[in-house]
Amino acid sequence: MIAAIALQLAIARNGPAVLSAVDWLTGGSSSAQKLAQVSTGVHPEQKLFVWGKEARQASDAPLPVLLFVHGGS
Repeated sequence: MIAAIALQLAIARNGPAVLSAVDWLTGGSSSAQKLAQVSTGVHPEQKLFVWGKEARQASDAPLPVLLFVHGGS
């Protein structure tokens, strides 16, 4: 229970850093970088970050996608 609460607090403070740490702990590569930041509304916090590797060739196999949605309040 305490671990779950700690994880929620960490994600609320800096979700991308938590995902990077999980990726590192599970042996993933750390070559992901922020490719784009898109405004999705008038409020400064309404934005979408697109993370991935550098541009890929069209012949490369598709990569899995993770969509992280964080609601307010």
